[in-house]
Amino acid sequence: MSEETQNLIGLKVQNIKSKAYAFNREFPGMIMSVAELIEAQRDTKILNLAISESVSRLNQRKQDLSRILNLFKAGKKASSRQLELAELEVKENEKVLKELIEEKEFLKLQIMANWSENISKMLGSENQNFISILNKKTQIARFAIRDKIQIKNAKWWVNKVGENSNNRIKARLMGNAGSTAIGDIGEAWLVESKSLNLPSNSPVLVIAESAKKLDGVEIPADSVVRYAGKSWIYLQTQSDEFERRNISENFPTSAGFFTTELIKDTIIVTEGAQTLLSEELKHLITNENED
Repeated sequence: MSEETQNLIGLKVQNIKSKAYAFNREFPGMIMSVAELIEAQRDTKILNLAISESVSRLNQRKQDLSRILNLFKAGKKASSRQLELAELEVKENEKVLKELIEEKEFLKLQIMANWSENISKMLGSENQNFISILNKKTQIARFAIRDKIQIKNAKWWVNKVGENSNNRIKARLMGNAGSTAIGDIGEAWLVESKSLNLPSNSPVLVIAESAKKLDGVEIPADSVVRYAGKSWIYLQTQSDEFERRNISENFPTSAGFFTTELIKDTIIVTEGAQTLLSEELKHLITNENED
């Protein structure tokens, strides 16, 4: 595109400047009910005891079978009927043990689906963090993240809805929630914190803040155009050439948005990007018709 045409359509460009960015995001969350966990913890302990007893019985039946087999082979006081019954005893006990283990695994999968893999691994244990959750000294909040943020580069907090920000409580990101619930918009996560003294299913705010500043650049809002459900900007690659680049808008600023996808001094179109897009699409349509 010639300089004359650029001037006619009011095209303006600028070198983008470096910027340090610290994000602060709030997400609506909900206090999880621990009733399911309490029941699962109880059932897991019962199953653990039953499995332990079943293993002991199975080992005893295997020893009995081995003894009868040796007697049978030696032609001593053991009949084929006794050997058959001993083998059946072993098979029956193996079946019982298998069913108990499968029941425990199913229970674990349920908690993994509704909570998280980490929590499912604590079932049946005396892990102090887990016991604190069961005793409601620690509360778990579920929330959903729609846009990508620097999860590992964040400090986490929870607060009551409408509460002064000074009263927020420090939280710890536990990881992904096992599944997406009705109402979730985005990827579901769990955070744990000291109790907010709220009942189950109460709404809360989950707050993410940068643990350290990110280095990148700031893109002016007017530089962005929407096309095919995505955000785009135009880079000036030569004095008369421009390249459209897809870019995310996950870190909003007062003047536009922050990104780590570009480096400083990259030349971008700040005015006339929509006109450039229109001209590009016209050119594409013309080429398709000629083909």
